[in-house]
Amino acid sequence: MHQVDKLQSYFRLCPNKPHLEEAYLPLPFSKYILIFNDSSVQSNEYNYFTDVVEYLHTADPSLNIVQAINGPNCEHIPHAYHVQQLSHSNLYFLVKNSDLVISSEHFCTELCGIYDKPLIRLSGNSFDGPSKPFFNNPSLHSIFCTEEQPSLAAVEEKKAINKIPPERIARATLKKLNIKDPTPLYKTLYTGPLYRQYLLDCIPDFKLERNISGDQPISARLDIENDIPNLLEICTHSNVHTLCIDREVDIQDIFPHQNKIKSIVIEINLDFSVGFVREIHKVGCEVTLYTQDSKNLNQLRLKFIDWVVRLVPSKTKPDLPKSKKLFYKSTKITFSKNKKFTSLAARNANSDNNKIIDNEAFWKESDHFLIYSLD
Repeated sequence: MHQVDKLQSYFRLCPNKPHLEEAYLPLPFSKYILIFNDSSVQSNEYNYFTDVVEYLHTADPSLNIVQAINGPNCEHIPHAYHVQQLSHSNLYFLVKNSDLVISSEHFCTELCGIYDKPLIRLSGNSFDGPSKPFFNNPSLHSIFCTEEQPSLAAVEEKKAINKIPPERIARATLKKLNIKDPTPLYKTLYTGPLYRQYLLDCIPDFKLERNISGDQPISARLDIENDIPNLLEICTHSNVHTLCIDREVDIQDIFPHQNKIKSIVIEINLDFSVGFVREIHKVGCEVTLYTQDSKNLNQLRLKFIDWVVRLVPSKTKPDLPKSKKLFYKSTKITFSKNKKFTSLAARNANSDNNKIIDNEAFWKESDHFLIYSLD
């Protein structure tokens, strides 16, 4: 039951649509769709709107999209016109003049009911009944909820709303706008838990002559290419968030750039000496020891008893249907040999397409992938 239905039964009042005073907001276009992602409540924030918008632009590149920013942590969607510091009157104006609204936020949902606007409503932590606007019009309003029991929680460890595939939202939007679906159709088969957490890996197998990451720190992969001079060149241009090593290196080479390195991650093995690990801690940054060698884990923890050695299990291939038309999108970019690759496996194969590569290196990074089918 909707909350207003409860109040109506309690007080025996009949609610009518309110009159709202809109405040004009200048936009560079008159026809647009509005996206309002609820970043104020963690369980209501949908993390795949970028994929939704990419799908919509594939179908119609001229489609205008306005994103209402409702907080400092709200992620800006590419290809969208961003409107910040909205008053309620500004939001009334945006909803009233839009062609369609996609929202995970309850107040914006109610406005669509008041203005009789086409609505794509996303909800993961609530039942579909309370997710609908009170002045609901089934022909205009589509409610997308997950099939599982909602948590009703404000914070979820694994957000249920993210289980709604982005292509479902995009296709429902195109249907309401009478825009033809792009071909071929794709279907999301797997979304890694770290997808949409952007990472930049830089392999020091080339001389870096410029900053390739802007203000975003990068991971220097000395575990893949042990080239100290090129590593020092990277430190000259960019901030290194993580330095990854799997063998002992000359600590003296790292000390001059210790202020550029935030953390060091060591894939430890029995060949490492206790003295080296002690010296690496003198660099002054955070040091993490891990291993994938479960067989020798007890020996490693005994040898390096003064530190924590974490066991990181190797990634296994997710359960996917057999198909020759499996592709992936990645939020982990690898720079190598002065080129940009979407995965380490693509770098090893010198591949510039987004077909999946069925090998151990590929599945090791699968937490950062969205895998889809074009069948």
